[in-house]
Amino acid sequence: MLLPNMEVPRLGCAAVSLRGQAIVCGGSGRHGSLASVETYDAAEGQWQALPPMRDARERFAAAVVQGSIYVCGGWYYTEAEPSARVLRSVERFDPRLGRWEDLAPMPQRRHGLAAGALGCQLWVCGGSYGRQDVRTVEVYDVDTFAWVQMPSMHMPRNCASMAFVRF
Repeated sequence: MLLPNMEVPRLGCAAVSLRGQAIVCGGSGRHGSLASVETYDAAEGQWQALPPMRDARERFAAAVVQGSIYVCGGWYYTEAEPSARVLRSVERFDPRLGRWEDLAPMPQRRHGLAAGALGCQLWVCGGSYGRQDVRTVEVYDVDTFAWVQMPSMHMPRNCASMAFVRF
């Protein structure tokens, strides 16, 4: 099945699944980084806009933790400001309230990072800062609102993916 085009063309975005809907956040548009968010409504067969993120970003990571969408890191640029700014900011979208809020920033700026959810925790790892790929792993606990540094990966990874699987 071929889906209709999104309202805003984008690349370098992040996508999550929440309550049976595909949600696509941010990315790069014609004139720079995007803050826009769209969801695909299968019943309607079309994309619909959700409230935009507070910060435009691309090459970032997203995950769903306890029913909310978390986005972290990435970079930001515009035609007027062409040198990319690497981000450490973190935002959460609460679908019940329909709004984004800023959270405690990650300890390290990075883009091209991976994120995953495990219980009440948002895990982030790898990515790049400037021309340096990183191997750090950090965990954000959504109940205590605190970041914890975990043991680093053996090798740096950039543009990776993360998933938790129970055996």
